[in-house]
Amino acid sequence: MTASRILLTTVQVILPESLLEEPKTLANSLSHSSLHWRQSVLWVKHTQESKSQVPALQSESWLRDCLKNSKVKLVSLDPDLGSSNLKVWADACEQANKIVLLQTPISQDIVQRQISPQWQLWCMINWCVSATLLLMLMPTMAVLGVLIKLSSPGSVFHSHWSVGQRGKLFKLIQFRTTNSKNSNSYPFGQWLRQSGLDKLPQLINVLRGEMNLFGTHPYSLDEAASLDQKQRYQLRALPGVIGYWGTVNHSKAMDITPIV
Repeated sequence: MTASRILLTTVQVILPESLLEEPKTLANSLSHSSLHWRQSVLWVKHTQESKSQVPALQSESWLRDCLKNSKVKLVSLDPDLGSSNLKVWADACEQANKIVLLQTPISQDIVQRQISPQWQLWCMINWCVSATLLLMLMPTMAVLGVLIKLSSPGSVFHSHWSVGQRGKLFKLIQFRTTNSKNSNSYPFGQWLRQSGLDKLPQLINVLRGEMNLFGTHPYSLDEAASLDQKQRYQLRALPGVIGYWGTVNHSKAMDITPIV
């Protein structure tokens, strides 16, 4: 059986010792992961037990190809894997066209409210308002894009992994506010960030259903990995373009409720 089949078709991976001798490009980031297969869902969990660790992968492209050639439809990641590990898996899932989400506590109350008529109405209003705003602000966004290009070399937009509704990962889009060669803000980028105009492209995320106009702050992978078990209820919330920091009461939470 090939390493890729061992990786993605068994209920629980048990390492042959020979696989540990493979090149260790990703060994540090993925060696403390165990895999569990259940009904086309691949569960990736953090573990300290060497008996169920993922083999030292040859490259990120190897992981991508394993996922692409498997019957996996959805990959569920344990936040305890750490932000760098989560990014490796998220990038591979994106390239393999697999849905990827973080494992979060379940609230039955939230699940029931997701199908409420009030939520369906809010989603429709949210989409219509976002589409209207995007059309109205297109000229402004075009001007800002030109100014970004003139102020600093590199792409106009920047995207990074964020946590959406029920822990589903998505690429949050915003105007680039840092230099492409380093992480320092250039003057115009700093102004964009301070004014909040760097968030305008997130209207696209709203139209995709990944965000709300109003809601909780969208958590990055770094922030999500730092939350404890109780705080992870916040990761089930639908984040907002106009958001706020703070603990969300999961029993009343933003999984379906706009906060205004």
